Parts: sequence; structure tokens; C-alpha cells
Amino acid sequence: MFKKYRIKQGFTQELEAELLGISTRHLQRIETEKNIPSLDLLKKMIKILNISDEDIIKYMKKDPN
Repeated sequence: MFKKYRIKQGFTQELEAELLGISTRHLQRIETEKNIPSLDLLKKMIKILNISDEDIIKYMKKDPN
């Protein structure tokens, strides 16, 4: 989901990672769902990427298994 929004905003991984204050590798792992963003990071991502409330709710309801 996060990659879709990053591309929609026209951001590279490098630019988004810089805006979020994280490494590109960390962002890659979030986009491939190997890592889950912290609440603070998730809030930043929602704001920077203009993610819809509906998509965030779907993301939060996902079964991690």
C-alpha cells in the first residue's frame, strides 16, 4: 500500500526516506511488509503521502499471519 502512495506522490524511496527521517532500507522493508512502521512513523507517512483514512483502516485491520 505505501509504495502505491509514494509513486502517486511522485516520490523516490530516497526522497520519502529523507522526508521521514529514516533510512531507505527501512522504507524498503516497510513497503515490502517485512517491517511495520511505528505509530509516530505511520502518522508522518499518512501526512506526507496523503493516505486516505479508508486505506489506513484497511491496513490496520490486516491479519499479520
